[in-house]
Amino acid sequence: MIILLFFVLWSQDFVLDENPQSNQYLPYNFQNTVTENSLHIIVSGYENPDWLKSRNFVYFKPFNGVWSPKKQPYAGDDFDEYPVIFSDENEYLYLFYQKITKYTDYGIYYQRSSFPREYESFTYPEGINFGSDMTSEMYISAIIGEENRINLIFSSDSENYFNIYHGIEVNPYYFEINRISFYGDNIFPQMVYLRDTTYIFYLKILSDGSSCITLNKFKGNYKGEVVFNDMGNNIKNFFALSYFSNYILLFYIQNKKLSGAIYDVGSSQIVDTQNIFLGIDVEEPNAVCDSFGIVHLFFTVGAGEERDIFYTYSSSGLNFSKPEQLTFTPFPSYSPHSFYSKNEGNLYVFWVDERDKPVNPEFYSKIYYKFKNTGKKGGFIFSKNVLKSEDIKRKYTGKKFFDVLGRKVATGQFKGGIIFLNDRNKKIKLIGL
Repeated sequence: MIILLFFVLWSQDFVLDENPQSNQYLPYNFQNTVTENSLHIIVSGYENPDWLKSRNFVYFKPFNGVWSPKKQPYAGDDFDEYPVIFSDENEYLYLFYQKITKYTDYGIYYQRSSFPREYESFTYPEGINFGSDMTSEMYISAIIGEENRINLIFSSDSENYFNIYHGIEVNPYYFEINRISFYGDNIFPQMVYLRDTTYIFYLKILSDGSSCITLNKFKGNYKGEVVFNDMGNNIKNFFALSYFSNYILLFYIQNKKLSGAIYDVGSSQIVDTQNIFLGIDVEEPNAVCDSFGIVHLFFTVGAGEERDIFYTYSSSGLNFSKPEQLTFTPFPSYSPHSFYSKNEGNLYVFWVDERDKPVNPEFYSKIYYKFKNTGKKGGFIFSKNVLKSEDIKRKYTGKKFFDVLGRKVATGQFKGGIIFLNDRNKKIKLIGL
């Protein structure tokens, strides 16, 4: 195989806020807590300033600039936790999160920045009513879907079992919410929007203790639950990642081992499953895809005080590189959240780190990050070895091309990602622009 790569070093570790005067945390590994707009990269999490309340926070920075001071969208005496964020088409920043007050159980609330691309002030918290105030942790996710309307999913045990609810924005003050799961406990919901369809994945736990990744699709109506039994059960956690417009990658923890699956959007089938690493026990998978289709995968290894962040990447389906350890302190590092900035060309990983415990036993949990530049048009590839579709059609007329799954690809369809060419007994990898 002919492929030209060059080695790009990670930066040193940076702390998001040296003196936050609180213990800071990130949401669950599958919740979107980093985003960007035309001016900034934005990170959100939550903190406990005195253990009697919890508040969300936001930091932002211009591209290749420095981080702002901490912004607090709401500073009440409630427990605001696990914020998920995104920027809409008008570049307003939205935060959805779960809240506990002195008078109610968990509820869903959201806020919006008062102005686009500016985060000095936010609207007052707006609650989302879905028919019950009796609920516990909600595992919220939110994206922009069809017709640029906000789509919200969450898990709630308001009916004695955890069920998945899908909400679609009708107007800024009302979401139409439907229950989409119907037996067992259903948690960790995640959404991917591709080809005018919303793909909603979640983990279904049955009465016998077995657990399987499950899918329900929405395009005008719900298509019904599909349980992926072929991937096996006893799955503990997973992460769903869109891969261009054709595939969805699923990374999941099964018996503490990391595996992957490829869901084909066209055929609505799982077309490949593989064990990624068999020799190590892992937790908290989190992944991002850059503009060339290189998949960057992060996860946690170890338990208790021995947790560390590891990294691997793949430019060919589920065939990943040897894991690289990113954190080395004697204190725990966990909850990795990755992000690829198309504007900077930088790959980021953020995580929660407790290395400051010896010097600050009261406020020692902080958000750290590191990055490396992979290029605005994808990482690790020498530009002279990259061919555009027109170049391929001219140079390799009559040759056969294949995608990462071994399927034939027409050169006219080659708009991005990775394809292969068999030429004179050599397998040549081509990276799309």
